[in-house]
Amino acid sequence: MAQALGTGQTPGVTTLSAALLLLFACGVREIPEHLKPDAAPVAAPIPVVDLPTALAATLAGDPLARRPRAPDDALLATIPGAEPLRAFAALTRAAPDDPAAWSAFERERRGSLAVGLARGWRLGAVESMIGPLTQGDEAAARAALLWLSGLRDAPTLTVAYSPWFFVADPVTPEQMRAMGERWALRGFLDGPGVPVDELARLLQSSTYDRLTGEIEGQILLSRAAAPRPAPPADLTALQQLIGLCLERATADTDKEQAAHRERVMSLPGATGADPLPAYARDVAQALAAQAGDDEGAGGALLAAGLARWLVTSPEALDRADTLATAGRFSPRLKLWADVALTATLKDAVDRLEVGLKHQRFAEALPRLADALIGLGLPVDISLLERRAPIHGAWLSITRAAGRPDGTTPHEGLAALRGLNHARLTALAASPNLPADWAPWIARAQRRAAP
Repeated sequence: MAQALGTGQTPGVTTLSAALLLLFACGVREIPEHLKPDAAPVAAPIPVVDLPTALAATLAGDPLARRPRAPDDALLATIPGAEPLRAFAALTRAAPDDPAAWSAFERERRGSLAVGLARGWRLGAVESMIGPLTQGDEAAARAALLWLSGLRDAPTLTVAYSPWFFVADPVTPEQMRAMGERWALRGFLDGPGVPVDELARLLQSSTYDRLTGEIEGQILLSRAAAPRPAPPADLTALQQLIGLCLERATADTDKEQAAHRERVMSLPGATGADPLPAYARDVAQALAAQAGDDEGAGGALLAAGLARWLVTSPEALDRADTLATAGRFSPRLKLWADVALTATLKDAVDRLEVGLKHQRFAEALPRLADALIGLGLPVDISLLERRAPIHGAWLSITRAAGRPDGTTPHEGLAALRGLNHARLTALAASPNLPADWAPWIARAQRRAAP
């Protein structure tokens, strides 16, 4: 579905208009106002003299980059650091309909502004499908998830369940759009070198209050407003949070779980059955206010990713990917993110084993897919469409884990345990691992040994 670039057209407007005309002709009700794409802003031409102004010109008034207008390539060629923007502009001119082309583009340019731009374009592609989505078109819904996640395509199953069940079943276009907007916004925090001043300026419009209320919006606003250089962020609470998440993931016995709960309940202001998610959100908020510092911004992302992971129901499939993103903000955060990713992987595998024993296999699949995507591994959409521990599901799992093809629970679980053990072994050998984390890494490594 081609989207116009540099012509002043809104991406997907032609497709959307055609869909609306068809719906009206068939006597179908009008698309609700809250599901229609935001109106294209009228933006004055922006003089392009450097990377921030080149990005501002490309955004053309839309902080989610659904309506890109990249400057001429000859002009971009004169701007230092504009290569990701030039690559994005070249891809938009080709305008491939295949989400896989955009996913590959993003994977090749992680940490650059190309990620946010690509995700914005993908969100625009889904908005152009709003007509079929409003009518409950299953093929359109499946395509929308491929556009808005790191999942890879696979042959369509003869009898497939909705892969959106982790959000809702049935899922609404409004829920899809909300997930896509937050995912696109996180794309502009994919690395410390992404210029955010224009994004922050655009987000201050009341049109985007729904985004500035999210932790990612707060990070962007804080980062843009901070003095340069910003004072160093205080990561003490983040280190404690990661340690508690690691302890929770590796606490396999009743005694270990009781000790962990005692530590969690001793947190300041701890209330309720499980205060750890609220603590993670508090840490994220505190670090978002320090996001002018690279470690403050990355630390806020790491805490926010853990806060999202700790809740019962996933609202997207990029929680672990957000942890990996945080690791690009400093060498220290790279190690801490690796620890957090390993904890999420172990948690996902443990839940899969429990689900297998108690006929709740499907409930564990979104978390497993999320954890594997965060590690940069290939997860195909059929894993969520099957929802059952059948041969095809285990084949998807063993391939994602990078192990020989397997089609049984034993082979699938062995592949995941092997992946987890390899990561634990690498972490145990790190000379910079915080001393209070080492015992939990060691006990998990010992139990995960083949």
